[in-house]
Amino acid sequence: MILSYHLGRVSRRVAERKKGALPSYNMTYKYDVFLSYRNHGRWRDWIELHFLPNLEHYLGEDLGHSIVDPKTSQPKIFYDKNNLSGGQRWRKELKEGVLSSLVLVPLFSRQYFGSPSCRKELAYMLAKENHSDISGLVVPVVIHDGEDFPSIVQEIQWLKLSQYANVRMLENSPKAEKLCEKIMKWTPELKKAIMKAPTYDTAWENLAITDLEQKLTMTTESQQTSVPSLGEG
Repeated sequence: MILSYHLGRVSRRVAERKKGALPSYNMTYKYDVFLSYRNHGRWRDWIELHFLPNLEHYLGEDLGHSIVDPKTSQPKIFYDKNNLSGGQRWRKELKEGVLSSLVLVPLFSRQYFGSPSCRKELAYMLAKENHSDISGLVVPVVIHDGEDFPSIVQEIQWLKLSQYANVRMLENSPKAEKLCEKIMKWTPELKKAIMKAPTYDTAWENLAITDLEQKLTMTTESQQTSVPSLGEG
C-alpha cells in the first residue's frame, strides 16, 4: 500500500514562471516530496510518530499549500509504508513516485545505502538533477552514522538528526521537542528546493542510472568529508 498524505489530482498549471511566483509544472507531477527510507528494524515507528508529522506540519506552513495541487492545504508526500522490494513492482510504483515528485528527502544511514531500492530512488533523482542541470533536488536527512557514506553524496548538504533518531523516544519528551525545532528550522530549506524544481520532462522516464547506483554502493574506502549541516542552531 502506498500512503500519500492528502491524495488528489493536480488542479491547474501555472502559465508562466517568474520571480516570486510558483514554478510551472505540467500534469505529470503528483507529489511535493518523495520520502526515501530503508524499512529496517524500528525506523518506521520513528518516522511515523516523530519525523513525518513534523515534516508535514512545518512544510505545510512554509508552503501554504501543496505546490502540485494548490487546492490542497498540506504538502503531498509520497511515503511507501511497506517499502516495496525491487523488481517489476518497484519499477511501476516507486520509479513513478520518484519521477513525479518535485524533490526527494532520503533518510541516510548505512542501512540505506545497503538497499538496492533506496539506491535506485536516490539515483533517479540525481539523474533528474544531471539531466535538468539543476542541483539541490535531493535534500537528505542523516538518521544514523554519517561518518562513512559514498563519496557521491559527500558534497550534498544534509540535516543531521541522528542525535534525535531514537526509536524509543517518547512523543512529548524534551528530545522530541528538540527534534521538532530542528525540523521547523530545516523546512524553509526544503521549500527552496521544491520551488526550484524543473518542469516535468518525459525524457526522465528513460534515464540511465546504472553508473549512479554503483557510485552509491557503500565501500570500505568511503570517507566522510566535512559537510555543513542545514537547520542547525
